[in-house]
Amino acid sequence: EVIDDLDGASIKLRVNGELKQQSGLDKMIFSVPEIVVNLSKLFRLQKGDLIMTGTPEGVGAIVAGDSVQIECGELLSCNFEITPS
Repeated sequence: EVIDDLDGASIKLRVNGELKQQSGLDKMIFSVPEIVVNLSKLFRLQKGDLIMTGTPEGVGAIVAGDSVQIECGELLSCNFEITPS
């Protein structure tokens, strides 16, 4: 799937339902297309791959048992639970 317009999109991170981070993609040092192009030169990216970059304000520890939800505007949502190692 090709996403043409990321203008105005924001990233949100919730831990156990509590909003911990929120920031616009326009605040990133490198644009999403720049990141994808540069990583594509080093790795074979496939549908479903997640690219994790830095973090906006609000970073904090997550621990076993935490439920994490990541959203990027209306584009995508990813949910996972931290399990003990």
